[in-house]
Amino acid sequence: MLPMKEIWKTYEENMPKEIVAYLSLPTFQRLDDVSMHCGLEYTSFPFFSRLAHYSRYEHSVGVALICYHFTHDLHTSIAGLLHDISTPCFAHVIDFSNGDSLKQESTEKETEPFIYAHDDLLDVIFSQDMVVVDVGDYHLYPIADNDSPRLSADRLEYTLSNAVNFGFATLEEVSELYNDLSVVKAEDGFPELAFSSLEKASRFAKLALDCGKVYSSDEDRYAMQALSALLKSAIKEGVITKDDLYKSETALLLKLTKSDKYAKAWRNYRRLGKVYKTTEKINASSFKINAKRRYIDPLVIGKGRVSALNEELRKEGISFLSQSYDYWLTGGPLEERK
Repeated sequence: MLPMKEIWKTYEENMPKEIVAYLSLPTFQRLDDVSMHCGLEYTSFPFFSRLAHYSRYEHSVGVALICYHFTHDLHTSIAGLLHDISTPCFAHVIDFSNGDSLKQESTEKETEPFIYAHDDLLDVIFSQDMVVVDVGDYHLYPIADNDSPRLSADRLEYTLSNAVNFGFATLEEVSELYNDLSVVKAEDGFPELAFSSLEKASRFAKLALDCGKVYSSDEDRYAMQALSALLKSAIKEGVITKDDLYKSETALLLKLTKSDKYAKAWRNYRRLGKVYKTTEKINASSFKINAKRRYIDPLVIGKGRVSALNEELRKEGISFLSQSYDYWLTGGPLEERK
């Protein structure tokens, strides 16, 4: 499979030294062992278990390179680079543990405090004549992040990388889409990434929608809820601590599986390969799970948004956003219920 770092060359041929300065820092390196797939790649679901490694490290560098390519502004680029620096192990699984499966934003509040707590990050930030408030909140920079369903560097990066990883598009195709983008003023005057071609904007919107369906699929939602329950229980029983969530996934799992009880629980999680819909809760491992629906409605220069220009995609987007998750899910290994 394609190593996900290969896509960086699409975003920006020449990585600026100011970004490179962060890449070998221990605090930033930790993110290479925090997966973008939120623990799904550890399961036996056929779709997820085959995916290439794609980490928060790779995603964060990609966001920084996109920001740099389109703005050449270091504040925007480093803010994009550090936007996931405080992401815990298994990422949005911890949002599920925090009761925030719908917005998946509960862990974002820790970015600035996390930076202040790590001298290796502070040393580089200060050496570049910046302060933490310049780079600790990427929401300050519209190209790095903006309100959904707009297109930002963050949404662009994970959509293109996942489209390749999921097998929905080739690297050559996402390169063509990327090269069709430029920065324009959106309806409200804020800068936004926009496509020149309606055809390419529509293709990207379709890829984003297909990826969004994966992110909120029954398998994804069930596995995230199951893993969040496992970790929450392990913390409650003192097997792991909340601080362990901010180490690497490898280190966390080594500590978790020293307990016989949680080693078995982790093996059972890894065997998950099937989910079943039910009309009622049938056991302690049944969950009714709402979740964030990730949706992008890109702008076409001089024409408007895809939803106003492509009726088929507009209807598909409405159907996706209005989908009900008002049912129970129970999971099990692939060999069950043949």
